[in-house]
Amino acid sequence: RAVAWAAEQDWLELRTDGVSFRPDYSAGEFLLEGTVCEDCGAILETTKLSFSEPVLASGTFGDNLKWKITGQTLTITGSGEMMNLDEYQEAPWYEYWDMISHVNLPEGLLSIGDGAFSGCCYLADPVIPGSVRTIGEGAFYNCSAIMKLTIPEGVTSIADGAFYSCHLLREVSIPDSVSRIGYKVFGDTGLANNDWNWT
Repeated sequence: RAVAWAAEQDWLELRTDGVSFRPDYSAGEFLLEGTVCEDCGAILETTKLSFSEPVLASGTFGDNLKWKITGQTLTITGSGEMMNLDEYQEAPWYEYWDMISHVNLPEGLLSIGDGAFSGCCYLADPVIPGSVRTIGEGAFYNCSAIMKLTIPEGVTSIADGAFYSCHLLREVSIPDSVSRIGYKVFGDTGLANNDWNWT
């Protein structure tokens, strides 16, 4: 049977079927694993308590990738090439540019498309999967919160201005697999020599 009580001024509903409770506002879901008294509904033992944040927005990106935003995290799932955006296009998550501080990219992603995270100025220190082979033009343009960056072994090409205007960028690790670095990839950053142009 269900029992409800107030916790931190928000009413939560406890259900014995699956033993979970949810705030009455749409702020995600708490999951409680444990033992509940069948007679009074009291929690006798708690083994796990977790909170799943609500999905603020979600959708598809091209034919092979899906995305969703929970809290300050953008999560992309799928595999293959990421579509490229031209200068007149915005990524579908761009509406939330001022909320995104973390991005989860999947293993199996082969490229980071042109303009993919352009303007996400609070995005900090993205982890690029080892499956990625190319990083597109302006992919992280004006992601000014990035301070350090590791390009994984296997990336062969970083296109023009990929990290342009990442103002706080001070540390970059580039593997031997990179055979081409485009024009001003690290222009207007905090690197000592920010006019990299390797071909």
